[in-house]
Amino acid sequence: MAIEEVPIEGSDTQASDAPEAAPVEAAPAAPAVVARKRGRPKGVPNKPKTVQLVEEVAIEPPKEAKAKEAKAKAKEAKAKEAKAKAKAAPKKPKKVRVVPPSDSEDEPAPPPKRRKEVPPPLDTRHIASEVLQLLSDRHVEKKHAQRQKYASWFQ
Repeated sequence: MAIEEVPIEGSDTQASDAPEAAPVEAAPAAPAVVARKRGRPKGVPNKPKTVQLVEEVAIEPPKEAKAKEAKAKAKEAKAKEAKAKAKAAPKKPKKVRVVPPSDSEDEPAPPPKRRKEVPPPLDTRHIASEVLQLLSDRHVEKKHAQRQKYASWFQ
């Protein structure tokens, strides 16, 4: 490789005196080492075949065919709706509460039944304490039963 002189901007006299260097051609590079791929070496039997992709070309059907397809889809949708309606359970009529007429007017009418009050949802701490209490009670009962069993041997 040759060193090229680069002229300094401030000195014009040196630039005219210096001969121009011929462009240096790069030496041919050494052949690049080809990295081997991992996997099955060439020439081994049962090599998997490569898949070739084929481009799909979309061909638009004529307008008449599109109209027929749209009608067919509409018919299918109507058929599905009809099936859904047929499968739906028939609505049950509301039960009417029949009050038998009282023979004697002296008897007071029973008070109307009230709905049971739904307890408010329990928080997780309360539920956890109940579960622990149940497990503790079960453990105590098992131990008590075991003690009674062995105590019966000595009576």
